[in-house]
Order: sequence, then C-alpha cells, then structure tokens
Amino acid sequence: QTVCAGDAIETSLTWRLIAPPQRYYNLFVQLITEDQTARVAGLDVAPHSDKPTPEWTQPDMLYLGDRLSLPVPEDAAPGVYWLVTGFYEVNTFERLPVTGADGAPLPGDYVTLTAIDVQDCSAPS
Repeated sequence: QTVCAGDAIETSLTWRLIAPPQRYYNLFVQLITEDQTARVAGLDVAPHSDKPTPEWTQPDMLYLGDRLSLPVPEDAAPGVYWLVTGFYEVNTFERLPVTGADGAPLPGDYVTLTAIDVQDCSAPS
C-alpha cells in the first residue's frame, strides 16, 4: 500500500478466539521503520469497542474489530515501513506472545500485516 506523509492508514482487524481471555487486553497498531528499530506512528485501543476481551467467551468465534485510522506523521521520511499489530495486558503493558496457525510460537511480540510505502506527496514533481 502506498500513502502520503500526513495521510491515514485505514484498517479493520478480525480476531478468532482460541481460548477465552481472563484479562483485559488492548490492541496496538504501529507503523515501524523497515529495519524494525523505531516506531513512527501508533495507536492503542480496545480490540472491540462494544465487547471487552473478558467477554470473549466462545472458542472459534470471530470478533470483528472496529475500523481504525492510523495517522502517518506529516514529517515521516519517504520509504518503506511495516504495519504491525499485537495485544498487551492493560494493567501490566505486557505483550502477548505470537503463535502461528499451527499453534507454534513465533519470534517477537507482534504480527506484521503489510509493507507501507510512504511518499512525500507535497514535493513538486
């Protein structure tokens, strides 16, 4: 996806419940540098505004997340960034581990959704 610095990245996520959560979790969505060392933009929200995670009780249920809008800073340098997401426990800020579709642990504490190409659209062509 290509966006201009100063635009917003629109997304909506869907979650499939494997086991009912016992705690309150928030969702983070971040735009990080290509080398994954710095966050350029981010937002932290409840994954579903009408149903907190402790109310997610039915395994294999799909939970449709809210539409999210992540503003890209106007001063973001042109280049490729990664759009990533994950969950963290609200009280401790501890991120949840990431697992693959087979249940095997994956490295890191977020999932990469897609590459984002940020361009400086204000520059004369």
